[in-house]
Amino acid sequence: MLWDNSIAAELMPAVVNQWLFGMFTVALMMVFSVLSRSYLGVLLGTGGVIAASYAAGLIPKAAKYVPTSLMNSAKLLVGAEKASDYAVTLVITVVLTVFCIAVSIPIFNKKQI
Repeated sequence: MLWDNSIAAELMPAVVNQWLFGMFTVALMMVFSVLSRSYLGVLLGTGGVIAASYAAGLIPKAAKYVPTSLMNSAKLLVGAEKASDYAVTLVITVVLTVFCIAVSIPIFNKKQI
């Protein structure tokens, strides 16, 4: 084996956190794509939500609830945090992702192409 990954404490939860944040970002793009008529609206909407989530994460009491905290997966790899520390954030991000998709589908179906 070329690479020794035994030093990475919790590799799979770290990867899942990054993947889920990516899915959340894609779901935001879906919502803003059906709500906006231009690519600029999609960029501003998605970027605005991500920036607001990041800014809210700077508040210590809110940091464990915002989806952008899933990007702190390096702490999992070095063993500074456990995967269970991200349980609340994972649930909130999954709920927000499903909500974004559930909102975008009926709006897209009503639009005329």
